[in-house]
Amino acid sequence: MRSRSHRLALAGCGVTLLFASACSSSPVRTLSDPKADVSHYKTYRWVADPEAKLLQLENPPFIDYVIGSSPIRRRPDIEGQIKDSIDQQLEAKGFKQDGQNPDFFVAYYGRAKDQDWESTWRGYAPSVENVPIIMYPDYSRSEARTYRDGTILIVFYDSKTKRPSWTGEMTGVLQKQGVDVATLSRDAGALTKDFPH
Repeated sequence: MRSRSHRLALAGCGVTLLFASACSSSPVRTLSDPKADVSHYKTYRWVADPEAKLLQLENPPFIDYVIGSSPIRRRPDIEGQIKDSIDQQLEAKGFKQDGQNPDFFVAYYGRAKDQDWESTWRGYAPSVENVPIIMYPDYSRSEARTYRDGTILIVFYDSKTKRPSWTGEMTGVLQKQGVDVATLSRDAGALTKDFPH
């Protein structure tokens, strides 16, 4: 794996954690930025390379410490499965896709053991111990250090602040050979009740 160094800007604040499924063999967990105003969220757009540039995911202007960088790649063989599953859950909650002026952007991130990070865009992400901090509200380094291989994170980025406002974690979904579809379907459904709305 390649790594680089970045000097990037930090703004610190609290992160709210909610456990959506305490007894599942594949735990679901959500984190949110208590300062983010998610009450107006109605429309969304998936992050691809242009949106990643718009959101400054490679160089967030809120971090001022020296940090590593992890390569992010796309994996078309699983991307459709993950997006379809999340789309179904978002649409069930009344969210609509908007290619022009969405209220928030959505990306997923995950890494199987001994593999590079996978997402909906390509590039490099600022990271701690090879875990991208852009996946977590407040760019939490402590949360990044808790990441376990095989976990998929669904991240909402606020279109106004361009910061992560909400993150949902699904453990044990991503494997070297692909996605555990049954676990993905079950846990994406479990995340639904904690989607901001």
